Amino acid sequence: YITLPINCRLYDKSKTKLVIAAEMIEEVMPELRDYQVIVLCDAWYTKKPFLSRILAFDNLDVIGAVRVDTAVYDLAPEPTGKRGRPAKKGKRIDYKDLNYTEHGDFKIANLKCLTNLISEAVYATFTTTNTDTFSSVRLYISTIPLETIRSFSVKMPDGLEMNHKPLLTNVFSVFRMRWQVEVMFYQQKTFWSFGNIW
Repeated sequence: YITLPINCRLYDKSKTKLVIAAEMIEEVMPELRDYQVIVLCDAWYTKKPFLSRILAFDNLDVIGAVRVDTAVYDLAPEPTGKRGRPAKKGKRIDYKDLNYTEHGDFKIANLKCLTNLISEAVYATFTTTNTDTFSSVRLYISTIPLETIRSFSVKMPDGLEMNHKPLLTNVFSVFRMRWQVEVMFYQQKTFWSFGNIW
């Protein structure tokens, strides 16, 4: 992956960061209409005002960190046939009750669920370093099924090999690519003087 800055704004407090970020995405999306676009973002941005604007684009999905205390629910139960409005969500999920598998230094649990952030079901991943004490718990959500991410299905031409290990196809692995954005910010501040105040 090559990280290229294609849109930059200096924050001047005239708009919130959520509005500025949504506007920047809206500006570049017409140029990306023929591509699968996945926005990787931290928990600052995975909020309704941001998500509701950018998810209006059919070819755009989000993989992001969210606050670990975000309410997560089972999918809506089947209609019971009884009178009254059917439930829109299942019971609330406690991350301590999930089945975790080991992935390197982390224990990971994956599930399809509902949240209050958007109306559609999402793919959630909980990570922790210890399932006894549940220390360092993190929650990530994806609006796209991982098997439909085209980057995972790219095949090298015959005779050529990838120069790195293939990504594990889980939300956490994809989200970790976002770290390159932090590296880009550091480079801009250090070498392009974006950190200076004019």
